[in-house]
Amino acid sequence: MAPERFGTIIIGGGPMTNLVKKTGIEVDKRGCIKVDRRQATNVEGVYAAGDCTCGGMQIVTAAGEGAMAAIQAYRYVKRIKKRTAPKNS
Repeated sequence: MAPERFGTIIIGGGPMTNLVKKTGIEVDKRGCIKVDRRQATNVEGVYAAGDCTCGGMQIVTAAGEGAMAAIQAYRYVKRIKKRTAPKNS
């Protein structure tokens, strides 16, 4: 019997964050967007996920990060709406 063989298919490459660098969003020396555990960048209200953050570099990880970023963005917008909503007097 032949020994088992495993392979990896990589779709994409490193992060393409040249435009991001012009916005003031912090990136590391590899060009990956820096995020905290909630996928927030250093710019208020801006979240990042997936390969551009150089996390797990797997689709399942990216999907989880994307879900976290979406939840945090929703909460951020909800807080803004609450602060800017007209007061009923």
